[in-house]
Amino acid sequence: MAARDPEQRRELAKLAASARWGRTVNRTQATAPGREAFLKMLEPSPDEVPDPVQRASMARHRLNEHMIKMRRARRRIAPAQPATASGPGSE
Repeated sequence: MAARDPEQRRELAKLAASARWGRTVNRTQATAPGREAFLKMLEPSPDEVPDPVQRASMARHRLNEHMIKMRRARRRIAPAQPATASGPGSE
């Protein structure tokens, strides 16, 4: 069921997300593989940094950097967008 209209796509995405998380008991466990893969992507190569403990530490710092940059970007665009309610009961 492909939707071309942005509003329809948004509604289908909300439907899919609600269906997904409505069946999930443990969100932390469900999202663990994605978090681990993302951290692995941020890790420097063993050629650059041979020590695995240091690589893991660097990956966590890079993740923190990424999250701060995203938060700052969100704050920059937030005033330009109207506030919208989201979450259970907002429809």
